[in-house]
Amino acid sequence: MRNLNVTRDAAREIVRAGLAPDEVSGYETPGAAPPWTPEFDVRPCRLLSAWTQNDAGVWQGRACFIVSETGRPDPSFVFDVYCPAASGRPEGEPYSWRFWAAWRGRWESLQQPVYQRIYVGGSYISAGAYDVDLGGYRIDNEGLTNAVVPGDAYSNTKTLYFNRRFFQWIPSTLDIVGKKEISLVAHYETVVTGIVDGVPRTKQILALGPAD
Repeated sequence: MRNLNVTRDAAREIVRAGLAPDEVSGYETPGAAPPWTPEFDVRPCRLLSAWTQNDAGVWQGRACFIVSETGRPDPSFVFDVYCPAASGRPEGEPYSWRFWAAWRGRWESLQQPVYQRIYVGGSYISAGAYDVDLGGYRIDNEGLTNAVVPGDAYSNTKTLYFNRRFFQWIPSTLDIVGKKEISLVAHYETVVTGIVDGVPRTKQILALGPAD
């Protein structure tokens, strides 16, 4: 005779129904897992695209199966795969991430949700808005990291200052609207290069700094 474990509530129902012990064999423990059926097909896959969110907010990507006998991807059949349990971008890079997917009317990734760290901008670093093409929040360096003059013990890790006597901002010569570029402050000086028959010979040279 097969032993059957039942809950206390189930046992009370059996007694209330007046069933004989040999009639109890048809009862199963409430909450037991259903038997495995072919509808739950599970296969190894390889990711072929970046994860993106659809209009319903569900993460999805493109994948192909991995041939179990050889362990090689089979790109002859490419399909959509979903990750409905993910609360953030699922793990995996295209063409390198391997995972298991189950068929439930659609192929769904079995990986767990990924809880990502939150990054914020710090000193001279800014975190931009989410970039769909890059797949994350863009982090830019908006300040100088370090400036050193060889042979000089002084170094600067913050703002680099230019001497305004020799440097200036001018409209950008590049095709960038609203931008400026740093330029040298210079002027032409007339100098005497020699005297011929009592007549000074002169030429203009470019000198740094403003004309005094």
